[in-house]
Amino acid sequence: MKFLLYLLVIVGSLFALQVGAVPDPDERMHHYPSPQPDAGK
Repeated sequence: MKFLLYLLVIVGSLFALQVGAVPDPDERMHHYPSPQPDAGK
């Protein structure tokens, strides 16, 4: 069970790094389109 928790943490950190690779929020929204409309625009 602990192994699953460690695996989740590793996958989560990798995903965070992948998202963090795009510094601009607008650029991030362009690459990863959200199903919800952007309320800020």
